Amino acid sequence: MEAMLRRFLLAALLWSAATAEPVRKLDILFVGAHPDDDSTATATLARYAAQGKQVGVVTATRGEQGGNLVGPEAGAALGLLREGEQRAALSLLGIPTIHYLERLDSGFTTSARVSERNWGRAETLKQLVRLVRFYRPEVLITMNPAPRGHGDHQLIAQLTTEAFFESARGTAEGLPAWAPRKLYYTLEYGADGLRPSLQVPTGEYGDRELQALSLYRSQWPATMLKRSELESFVLAAARVGGNDLLEGLNEPLRPLPAARPAPNRELERSPALSRFLSWSRRFGLDLDVLAPATRVCRPGQTVHWPVRPRGEAVFQAPARPGPHPVSQNGLAGTLQVVPFLQLGSSWSDWQPIHASWEGKNRGPQDASGRFRLKLEPRQLRIEVEVLDDQLVSDLGPGENRAHWRSDAVEITLDPSGRSQDTSTTFKLGIIAQNTLGKPMAARDADAAPGPWKGDFTVKRRAGGYQVRASLPRPTAREFGLNVLIYDSDPGEAPCRLAWSAWETVQGWPELWGRVARLEK
Repeated sequence: MEAMLRRFLLAALLWSAATAEPVRKLDILFVGAHPDDDSTATATLARYAAQGKQVGVVTATRGEQGGNLVGPEAGAALGLLREGEQRAALSLLGIPTIHYLERLDSGFTTSARVSERNWGRAETLKQLVRLVRFYRPEVLITMNPAPRGHGDHQLIAQLTTEAFFESARGTAEGLPAWAPRKLYYTLEYGADGLRPSLQVPTGEYGDRELQALSLYRSQWPATMLKRSELESFVLAAARVGGNDLLEGLNEPLRPLPAARPAPNRELERSPALSRFLSWSRRFGLDLDVLAPATRVCRPGQTVHWPVRPRGEAVFQAPARPGPHPVSQNGLAGTLQVVPFLQLGSSWSDWQPIHASWEGKNRGPQDASGRFRLKLEPRQLRIEVEVLDDQLVSDLGPGENRAHWRSDAVEITLDPSGRSQDTSTTFKLGIIAQNTLGKPMAARDADAAPGPWKGDFTVKRRAGGYQVRASLPRPTAREFGLNVLIYDSDPGEAPCRLAWSAWETVQGWPELWGRVARLEK
């Protein structure tokens, strides 16, 4: 059945490429990072296509570094499969205009800087501006640029925003300037503080949305397919008025907002959040809510928080890990308290893994665990005990990079303690058992992704399993660490726990727990 599906999708890809006629003028152009990102606006795109509006989709990558629920395809082969899925889904919606920017999928990173290094910012922007001038869309729709989401999502949203402005300036390659009337961000993957300015009922297009999403078989398990009632958008910038997506398009163009200055005083942000604020303010976008002031600290620590342009605010961190709002003299922020462990020459105390960051946990027997560490002259040893009353074995031997789809432990290590993204870290996913009953492991979205040939074992135990592994010895006296448990019981949404957890993909090294070596 799966082989037949793949042949159908490849045939759809080849047929679409051979028969699709280019549309010189679009009403709506959606720009995403991966082949299923248009799912953030599927019913809305289907609605307007059915009304005779010209709709197109631009996708930056083919999702080559993603997972695969239907077969062994990986890398470029997976990219072909996912392209076929997207072409088939969009064909069902009546959308023949599809372009790929031929960028490389960055994997499961939460850093726009990593994506920028992979793609090349200037060249990718040039491609987008070219397509906007060629197709002359009235409305651009892209993803939420929130700096806590997927790095590729962040970057494609930023570049689409820049193309909204840049395409109206000058000419190039024989294409005249074009000023899209409106720019919207989708909020399907999380608003991150943004309030929708437009909500489109899915109505009769909700069923068609489900049909289209069901064709993304490599990415969407049946348990995730749910009919939505509304699709939400936020108006980021506009040259005309009107509350509806295509309302006001014939109005005279009005000037766009000027650049927004920084406040006279504000709490210092991390480098990534500071870059985002500088970018959004340069284009006059009111997106400060997406980069709230956050300071990472230990439990009970006295925090000296720099204030820009000068000064500092002093806070006392609570003992309990998690986010804690604080304010002082009109300045508001959040202390993100992360777990802290001191490590000597013997095994550490057991540390709990019970903080939930995704899914629903039915109790300790369903999913819970603990870990301990031991620092040795050449390595860092870790032992993890997991309670899991239903151990699955749904991944084949070649799917060792898909730990998030199975029962697994992930260990993330920031050896320097200063990493701004995962490209300088060590991330190891250890899958409890594959379809042959054997464990397997791989590194993913870190400094050296690929199969892991280091020392690790997995042992079945009553009510769960035990993981032991030898990791590279950290170089810093204080380093970052996190341990995560993935529980993927059949028929249920995955449950995911961590030692240090927050409500998004756990890819920010600064928010991992801290471990300090006790020197003699």
